[in-house]
Amino acid sequence: ELVRTFPGMSSARVELAGELAQLGRVEEARAAYVEALGTLPEHPDALYGLARLARDYGGDLGEAEVMASALLERRPESAEVAVLLAQAEMQMDDQAFDQALATLDRIREHNPKHGQALRLLAALYWRRQDWRALVDLLPALRAVPPPPPEKLNRWTIEAFVALLADPALDQAAIAALWDDVPKA
Repeated sequence: ELVRTFPGMSSARVELAGELAQLGRVEEARAAYVEALGTLPEHPDALYGLARLARDYGGDLGEAEVMASALLERRPESAEVAVLLAQAEMQMDDQAFDQALATLDRIREHNPKHGQALRLLAALYWRRQDWRALVDLLPALRAVPPPPPEKLNRWTIEAFVALLADPALDQAAIAALWDDVPKA
């Protein structure tokens, strides 16, 4: 929807590309990342997304390396974030959740509202079933381009159901938790 409303908005193209990649529509995702780079040639998330597609789907690793090197030269802080995001994803894939959390915390020290870091952190909390941390993160996650609505809704429902099912909660704690439940 954002891409139709704001066709030149590179961040909307990056979000679309990420969703297409999650659906396995790799060539369309690659094209959307390239379009984002056409609008903003040094867009770190687009460069990161292309490198990730190359890693995950057998793309041109050489081209991805050239883009990453260019990003590192022009914007070292963005390149560091891209590397840290990739590192956190690999740590999560290896179920090294404590290391992934530390890596994501490094990103958030300098950029607490980094959308991709917040989305990865939410996924990490969900995989660890750290429901309180996930619930606490939800408002920040909704303030940036969030993950697909069905994923965000699943995370929200599972977190609140798990927290509300705690037999140790007294009535005041249940009421306080219920107040935190997002209302449509």
